[in-house]
Amino acid sequence: MRTRYAVSRAAAAALLAVLAAGCASSPPAPRVDDEVARLARAARQAYGFDSAARAIPLYRKALDRSRALDDAASVGLVGVNLGSCLLDAGRFAEAADVFDEALADLSRAGRPTAPALVGQAGAAFGEGRIEEAWMRAGAATADDARADGGTRIQALVLQGAIALARGDGKSAAAFLESAERECRSAPPATRAPVAALRGNVRLAAGAPADAAAAFEREAALWGEAGNARRVTLALARAGRAHAQAGDSVRAAGVLQRAARSAAALGDRDAARALAREARAAAGSLEDGEGSELRRAIERAEAAAADAPPRADGAP
Repeated sequence: MRTRYAVSRAAAAALLAVLAAGCASSPPAPRVDDEVARLARAARQAYGFDSAARAIPLYRKALDRSRALDDAASVGLVGVNLGSCLLDAGRFAEAADVFDEALADLSRAGRPTAPALVGQAGAAFGEGRIEEAWMRAGAATADDARADGGTRIQALVLQGAIALARGDGKSAAAFLESAERECRSAPPATRAPVAALRGNVRLAAGAPADAAAAFEREAALWGEAGNARRVTLALARAGRAHAQAGDSVRAAGVLQRAARSAAALGDRDAARALAREARAAAGSLEDGEGSELRRAIERAEAAAADAPPRADGAP
């Protein structure tokens, strides 16, 4: 019988950051079918513009085309991208099936299997099967020659998130140190999950001010990567960490920015909720220091009220 664990919010946040990096990974293969390449490009663009909901059907079409051509490398690599988007959408069982197929086809094509193993670990983690997730994430980093740098960093972040879920802060910090050492020259979308893990490790260690700084760094990296939804989520975590640290000024300011970001994305409910959090944080401030913040929060509330509904139905 598989043991299931309740996954903490902090560990889940680190996992979701890893998955977001996976959804916008490299093109399927050096010599790929033109139609598969076109669909994969469109899917990556859709995800980059904040829509896993639009990316998923495009990746499905690319995967079907790859299956029809019996192109094992393409089936495996498109499948990894589709599975990552399914994980990011919380559709863990569907993702697990896609990653199982991707693993088999990558192996048949003689391609590195580490990306599919990381995906399998993410699916198991999302469903609370922590020991299975631990085993698969470890397998992804077991053979360094078979895992590219970005995949290895993803696996290390996931191992750190799993360690947090197990209540092992010391191991989580060790995985964080390894990931930070390896990601110094990596692109922003690869470094952002490492910053998220740092924030969660510092939260678990009882250092919310340090955590807030890490989450703000995460938001900046997602901004460089062009992933607006992740900017919103990271800013929200940073604002809440500032509030936990007792810094009402910073909490209100960062939560107001998160509300503004959500409103600009058309996520009215999130924008309103974040604006309420910002107003609550600003409530204890004196008029002198809080007046400008309150005006900024009012602007965010107005933007939330005026935000157009999302066309794709994404959350």
